Amino acid sequence: MILNFIIHYLVMKPAVNTNKTQTNWNKSSRNSFIILTIVLFISIFAHLYISNKMNANERKEIIRLPADCSSSVELLRDNHHKDLTRSLYIADATIESSKYNQLKERLLEMILANEKGGKIQNVSLLLINLNDASRMSINEGATYFPGSMIKVPIMICCLKEEQEHPGFLKSYLYFDKAPQYLPDQKYQGFSIKPGKKYSVEELLKYMIEDSDNNATYLLISNIQVKALYKIFTDLMIPDADKIETDTFRISVEEYSKFFRVLYNATYINKELSEFALSLLSKSKFREGLTKSIPTTVTVAHKFGEKGQYNILDFSESGIIYYKNSPYLLTIMTGGTNVPTQAEMINILSGEIFRYMSQN
Repeated sequence: MILNFIIHYLVMKPAVNTNKTQTNWNKSSRNSFIILTIVLFISIFAHLYISNKMNANERKEIIRLPADCSSSVELLRDNHHKDLTRSLYIADATIESSKYNQLKERLLEMILANEKGGKIQNVSLLLINLNDASRMSINEGATYFPGSMIKVPIMICCLKEEQEHPGFLKSYLYFDKAPQYLPDQKYQGFSIKPGKKYSVEELLKYMIEDSDNNATYLLISNIQVKALYKIFTDLMIPDADKIETDTFRISVEEYSKFFRVLYNATYINKELSEFALSLLSKSKFREGLTKSIPTTVTVAHKFGEKGQYNILDFSESGIIYYKNSPYLLTIMTGGTNVPTQAEMINILSGEIFRYMSQN
């Protein structure tokens, strides 16, 4: 439309000039201007078209399962049957990839050596390549107390509330005093102070980056427990009604779902999922999953510890963004000494990182 207007204006309505030479010169100038204008617009349109095509290609990604993966795929969808759409949360290859066979043998040797030495009583592990969905697991059926790892679904619950009621993150909550009973935690960072107001966004940062139990307590006191339960039931994680009890346990497979829906941005929107993973990437705990990984590699992760009857469960889960080959790793351990268990996670994570970076 703009191009037609310029041509119409310049060609159909030439300027009046009594000087013939000047008129010829003006015609020549107009013709040159028209040609340049057409070339300019064609160049702009071509650039926009090519850019849009490139951007479209960048936004698209075709994922093909490796040849050694079963064609059987398990889909986890939104279970609200009244809706006309059913969101896809997770798509899983159901068979382990044989490309991890040697790695698995090596990891099993390391685990058995530590179990025989009495340092560790139980270890479970799940590795998922987020590019092609290939996987490898060890003792995946065992369950553990999640401890502070439960703070990730609490964060998702808060961000779901923000998505449905914008402005929730900016609302302020008053922290009167710490509750009388809070679980002990060996690894902890900064904590919120009594007598101050904090925005929900600030509380999430304390809860995730510093694993602050006071911030967690204040957030839980101001969200609907049913909304938290719903996250577990939506992701088909059993015993949601036991989350607040001392009996709730979870497996590596079940827990990994929280990180997977954040990475896929399929449970809350992309902006909020990005915010969640950004907080997780700033976790100050460096004694487990990330200890043997270069600090230049981004890792979004969360640890948890909880003991009962002289048995301590210490676990950690995270996404390791190694170059263009991100992978999800969840390791859960049972034992009697948290630093020893954290070191076990470090050893296994380091071995997996070396394998993933060389293959």
